[in-house]
Amino acid sequence: MTTKRIVGIVLLMVGVAVLLLGLNVSHSVVDRVSSSLTGGFTEATTWYIIGGATWGLMGLLLVFFGGGCNRDLDWQWHAIDSADCRSVGVNQTKESKER
Repeated sequence: MTTKRIVGIVLLMVGVAVLLLGLNVSHSVVDRVSSSLTGGFTEATTWYIIGGATWGLMGLLLVFFGGGCNRDLDWQWHAIDSADCRSVGVNQTKESKER
């Protein structure tokens, strides 16, 4: 498991926790009074919901797309394609594969 995927899992868990906290706070007495007077949540509740959803989405994207090969450049400054990364490894180039 790559570091990016581990960070993605952590971000996903924190994002879900903050989102649930924001949704729970939205049902509090203060927030109900605020929403009845202003028509919306308090600013803190809004930021909890937006922040939790954003962190959760970033974590989910890192979990699904964060692994794999680093697309480094070889000596000829050509990008190593993902098939070479899987078959050769991250730190090797096309020339070392042919040898």
